[in-house]
Amino acid sequence: MLRRIAALSPKAAAATTDLAVLYVGHFIQDALCLPPSVRHPAADGYYAENKSADGVTGAGYHLISELRSDADLRRLYIGKQKERGRPRMYDGKVCPNDRVRFVSVSETGNVSLHTAVVNSPSPKRNIRVVYPVRRQGGKVSAALLFSADIHLPATDICRFYKSRFQPEFLFRDAKQFTGLPDCQARCGISPDFRFNACMTALNLMNRESRRIAPSEEPHVCSVASVKIRNFNEYLIKKICNMSDIDFSLIKTADVYQQIINLGAVAA
Repeated sequence: MLRRIAALSPKAAAATTDLAVLYVGHFIQDALCLPPSVRHPAADGYYAENKSADGVTGAGYHLISELRSDADLRRLYIGKQKERGRPRMYDGKVCPNDRVRFVSVSETGNVSLHTAVVNSPSPKRNIRVVYPVRRQGGKVSAALLFSADIHLPATDICRFYKSRFQPEFLFRDAKQFTGLPDCQARCGISPDFRFNACMTALNLMNRESRRIAPSEEPHVCSVASVKIRNFNEYLIKKICNMSDIDFSLIKTADVYQQIINLGAVAA
């Protein structure tokens, strides 16, 4: 969103910036509930803007986020300084594709990690950038991650940033299956009650998905699969009641689980 501020009117741009400040204030308020071991919040590229990074850092946390591929970054000068005058601080622009002075950290499968400590004029501080490159088939995809903590290992930065997608899946399932955006109430308590009810139903469905999953196999919780299985069971029971068939006999049959899982998806 911040990428479009320049194209907005001054009033709209100010409102967008104020929204970023509001989000940072909300984080600082709720950060008191976080465990002391949590020091690196992960956010998307919207929060790579100056005020967001300053607000999170000022609260004692180190932001992990994503930069644009053409972000303005400067290499730190590590050569010999002049005897007189101001010390030289920077040594040209950083181009991630060239990976000049990037250190290769690891290469697992088709993903390689490269990192460097650089200076960013936007957050106005030195940051550690991580450049993960994925090669799959003939395609090459990359991202430019960063952390305000220059001492944090590159592998941790990549791992922390990927973990932020889990809440996205949570809200996706709540919108698709539990009716989260369908509330039109205006009073203060009704949206809170609906939000809690939707998330509670979602947690119960995830618990049910884990309960029926084989313990010896890796499992991905799928709310869609839970919904399909419950519908299949309801449909079988309805047909048995209308046809005077003993449902308990069908439920104990060996093929019952195969019928229940008909149409279930992986995620």
